[in-house]
Amino acid sequence: MTHYTFFSVILDQKTFSPARFFTQHGVSHPIKGNKYFDKYQDFFIQKIRQNNIEVIYTIKPVEPYFLEYLLNKKCIKSSSLNSILDAHLILECDNLKSN
Repeated sequence: MTHYTFFSVILDQKTFSPARFFTQHGVSHPIKGNKYFDKYQDFFIQKIRQNNIEVIYTIKPVEPYFLEYLLNKKCIKSSSLNSILDAHLILECDNLKSN
C-alpha cells in the first residue's frame, strides 16, 4: 500500500493493490463508520483470499492503521523492514477463512 503507482512496473510483478492510488482518511477507501465500509471490507478480504496474499507491505507516509480495522489487529503481525517500509504478515484468522 503506497501513494506511488510505479512499483508493479519496476518490480515487473502484479502488486494486487486494492486501489489505484492509496490515500488515507476515507478518500480512496471507506473508513469505519462509512455506509460502504462493510462492502469494502468484504472486497478487501476477498482480494486477499483470491490472490493468496501472505504479506502486505506499506510504504511511508502510508500508515497501516486501516489494516487493524479491515482485518482485525489479531490477524496481522507487523514489522519494520527499514525506515520507510513495513511488512504485515497475514495470520490465520476466522474472518479470513473462505466461506
